[in-house]
Amino acid sequence: MRKNNFLSFDISGEPTFTMEDIICPKRHNSFNAKLTSSCIHKRSKILEELLLNDNTIEVSNDCWIAAKCQLRIYDRLDPQCHIRNSTKTYIEIINETCPDILQVPANIIAFGHIFFIYTKNDMIYSTSRLIPPSYICYNDKLCDRLNPNKSLIQFNNATCRRPIDFPLKFNSFATSRGNWFSLFVFPIFKDLSQCNKIHSNESINCNILTMYKCRNSSKCISKHRLCDGIIDCDYNDDEECTQINGSCLLYGFNDFLKCTTSDICISPSLIDDGRCDCEYDQYNFCDDENLDVNYIRKHISFTTICDGFIELLPVKIDGRYETDET
Repeated sequence: MRKNNFLSFDISGEPTFTMEDIICPKRHNSFNAKLTSSCIHKRSKILEELLLNDNTIEVSNDCWIAAKCQLRIYDRLDPQCHIRNSTKTYIEIINETCPDILQVPANIIAFGHIFFIYTKNDMIYSTSRLIPPSYICYNDKLCDRLNPNKSLIQFNNATCRRPIDFPLKFNSFATSRGNWFSLFVFPIFKDLSQCNKIHSNESINCNILTMYKCRNSSKCISKHRLCDGIIDCDYNDDEECTQINGSCLLYGFNDFLKCTTSDICISPSLIDDGRCDCEYDQYNFCDDENLDVNYIRKHISFTTICDGFIELLPVKIDGRYETDET
């Protein structure tokens, strides 16, 4: 069994059970949608296609196809972008057949309540190669810490605001040459994770030892989501991970790593993920990366004592720095 139920990135030869039922480190999938914790990248692609392969009875088929192709949700060379018996441009079709506001895609795109809407004007007049959504809509009970002093509209019983009024960056995961999904949907999962529907008003759920209750909120999250680099609570308190009396036990589990350089605790999901979260020390070593090398450099071996080579990092003892050669 693998420690902490996390797998390395390259597991193509592993049995199916191992690949499907154990979580991959988060950053190994940093350029793939957070639609699944599976190590199979193809699964994210399948879920993406299912999300975008939608339809709506609210508008004509010509409007729907023209909108998706104009927005480049579909590649314009895709056969789906060929509108039968029409010589009109996508812009002309949108102008003649689409309503002033259109939800695209027709499905919810994240956390069970977030979706995009486009205005006809933005679809027609935008000069961007990939047109960002005009508004992002959400359940305001699940995103209640957003700036209230912004222009809001209501659409289908949801609150909507311009993307610029959210704490997110649409260029977080892709450049202007990325595809529509990577440019506009992926950042929602990363930057608006505090709007996740992991939420409960029932105090009994928050009182379970494995749950953490967010500050000044009824939201509860699993303690496994603490100190993992992803903000889940409205006040960011799930990522305030300072050691208490040199211990990380306050966060609920004994497998949280204590950083010696920055005096913080980090989740097992961030260990050996290719990025230093604990900060580098003066010898350019990082507590949460290259654990085997770090162990060797910090733990004495009888065979290396006084052999003429300094193997251990200096340790301050009684005011003096000692090594395996002192």
